[in-house]
Amino acid sequence: MKKIIFRLLFVALLFFISYWSYAHSGWLNLKADRQLIKLSLRQNFWASEERELLVELVKSPESARQGLSLRSSLTSFDGQVVDGLLFVFAKEQPLVFWMKDMLFDIDICFLRRGQFLSCARHAPAQKENEAPASFASPALANMVLETLPDFLTDDDLQLKLFFK
Repeated sequence: MKKIIFRLLFVALLFFISYWSYAHSGWLNLKADRQLIKLSLRQNFWASEERELLVELVKSPESARQGLSLRSSLTSFDGQVVDGLLFVFAKEQPLVFWMKDMLFDIDICFLRRGQFLSCARHAPAQKENEAPASFASPALANMVLETLPDFLTDDDLQLKLFFK
């Protein structure tokens, strides 16, 4: 009987770990750079979804450098309208994003493990003959979500980001 209980607990633990990894970006390693993915905003993994987002995943250094630069609207690399770009970094680190060659204003939201840390609202497009503005994470971060200004509400920023 003890062996059965131990095996059930072990299976439950494996199940929990796999869902925790899935919910907190572990599966992003299997996704390709510039792939479109769906995200959900909710209070915790088991809560009902409060909002769904379609984003372009940015993983490579080349794609991260390019970001939304020289794009005239919030569309994916292949031209599909998206809710944002999600930059994913291998480790938590101080992050700085700048608006070089940006043609429109955006919100830049810094995240750590799916939790919003801060959002630079209405980051201005680069003006001609001016240096581009830059925005830094307030703490170590491993993700950045760029969206149109005010696309995410203050209530949305209290939620966590989960991967579908």
